[in-house]
Amino acid sequence: MGLVRLTHKQETFAQRVAEGAKLSVAYREAYDASNMAQTTIWPHASRLACHPMIAARINELQAQKEAVQRMFAVGRTDRLIAQLEYLSDHGSSDAVKIRALELLGKTCGMFKPQPEPVPTRSPEEIQTALIDRLSAMFANQVGDKTMDIVNKI
Repeated sequence: MGLVRLTHKQETFAQRVAEGAKLSVAYREAYDASNMAQTTIWPHASRLACHPMIAARINELQAQKEAVQRMFAVGRTDRLIAQLEYLSDHGSSDAVKIRALELLGKTCGMFKPQPEPVPTRSPEEIQTALIDRLSAMFANQVGDKTMDIVNKI
């Protein structure tokens, strides 16, 4: 059985969607929609995007695009690290060298702020602290109703 291919219009639609165009825009660019109402274009474009072969092609094109973007990002990162390494060794001043080393360290994941440990308290300690605070808040207010609320807690 031969490989099933998309039509030229379907391929154009898939490419435009993979590039980030809205479905209706991609549909209008791939198909003659000059006599179609917008309310007609939307369902046609949506159904076309859900077609298994077209959806697979859109996913394939998006994956290719992401792979190229990752490749360029890795290239930029490598150039940046190489430049920082050069500056750390050959910088014009000690301040430049130190800053380059600092940025290299941050790039490698060093110098991350360490989260402060959260003290653990038992439910009884939390309840006592809440009652103490509420009692202090309402100590100067008139009426026993406020203290009744605190006592119920």
